[in-house]
Amino acid sequence: MLRSNINNQDILNTEPGLIDLINTDEIDIILSQAKERLIGVVENRLTQKKDMIRLCLPLKLTTDWLEDTVGRRRFLIGITGDSATYNLLGSDDTVSFEVVKEITLSSESTTSSLVLSGMWKYYKIEEVALSGTLDYAYLIETSFELSHLYLTLHMIYKRLQALTNDNYSSKADYYLEVFDNSIGNLQYSFDSNEDGEITDDDISISNKETTILL
Repeated sequence: MLRSNINNQDILNTEPGLIDLINTDEIDIILSQAKERLIGVVENRLTQKKDMIRLCLPLKLTTDWLEDTVGRRRFLIGITGDSATYNLLGSDDTVSFEVVKEITLSSESTTSSLVLSGMWKYYKIEEVALSGTLDYAYLIETSFELSHLYLTLHMIYKRLQALTNDNYSSKADYYLEVFDNSIGNLQYSFDSNEDGEITDDDISISNKETTILL
């Protein structure tokens, strides 16, 4: 299913002035509403509605290398326990791995989410120190997140526009335009043969059956 890790802080980072105009609880509600609208837009591009369940599969990372064929860039990791330090390793040849990111988790923050600065062909994780249990470590795609961000901002400014006699109409129109542009450039994985993995075979079938290019 469509995944997006955009949160209210991302909204405020993009438009800091909103902090004085709308509270974070309202932003959270609009984020959820915008995601549902985004799902509807994407569903209209698919041949069959059931295809939604096969979008955006995560790449579950282990200490053995795995190939990423679709350019996932958001890394998520979580533990149960007191603390942990992991290295996310990347390589283009399965041999020369480099540290893409060192992640330290503590009892105050046992999860981490970040967007990678680049893309590598192969990934694995390396345990540096652990007091507890690794719950998950995976990569997901970020292509939906930008559309989600823009649509949420459009909906926020539309709400403010309704409350202030069109004072925010230009902002609402601007974010609708950039949302429309981002939708036109969406890229995502599609598990066409339903084996739980994304491969080159899936990519070619996806292009043929859904006309959505990867």
